[in-house]
Amino acid sequence: MSFHWRVTRIENLPRRVITSQEAAESCVICMTEFKIGEEVTVLPCDHKYHHGCISPWLASTPRCPFEHNRNNFRK
Repeated sequence: MSFHWRVTRIENLPRRVITSQEAAESCVICMTEFKIGEEVTVLPCDHKYHHGCISPWLASTPRCPFEHNRNNFRK
């Protein structure tokens, strides 16, 4: 798999804005709580991350960092 293909897939992941119900959650990569109105990247497993945190992670490891199994997020 080419690096360009992987970067394109990462950039095409859905993003959404954090609501007041999600504000107590945090990015498990940087351990910072999300802020209301902040845009986050959402993986197919529905885990949310700051885009700046998850992009480098997925560029080298094609799995959700929160998941403890070896399921690959690419189908």
